[in-house]
Amino acid sequence: MLVCSYALKQDLKAVFGINFAILLWIILSLTGLNLLFKFFPLLQIFLSFLGACYLLYLASLLLKNLKNEQEFKENKNSKAFLSGFLTNISNPKSVLYFGSIFSSFSFDDNVFSLFLLVLILSLESFIYFAFIAFVFSKSRVKNFYIKHSKKLDILCATFFTFFAFCIFAELINKEFQ
Repeated sequence: MLVCSYALKQDLKAVFGINFAILLWIILSLTGLNLLFKFFPLLQIFLSFLGACYLLYLASLLLKNLKNEQEFKENKNSKAFLSGFLTNISNPKSVLYFGSIFSSFSFDDNVFSLFLLVLILSLESFIYFAFIAFVFSKSRVKNFYIKHSKKLDILCATFFTFFAFCIFAELINKEFQ
């Protein structure tokens, strides 16, 4: 977890870097997907299916890594913004992640909804990562997380699996309508 490895000031710089990359991925995913879906409507179904499979893959990774121990090392990197940005922008899974989320949306001629979604997701991401940075700057929280990380991973894997099956159910429902 990148954010856990810096002092709070460095954490917030990393959060800005992460959030900037998220904003770029959101814009690229939304604009590119919307255009592609207009020309290739079956692509939306395919990406939804891939997104659900990806969520199942993430769930399986979480469960597979239960046997590994978590540890956090202090890192005095002075380029926290760049580290946060590069970590998130170089993650090819981001395209699949945002593709799986946005593949079920339709933004036909509704630029305001598109802008509002980008704004909300960017703000939500920033608030979330800033909150995580603040919370994990406390050693008690780090220790608590390390102690309970396996339970949290099981909970996250359960949510990912649930959402994947919701996507599969929606695809099946669309197919039979």
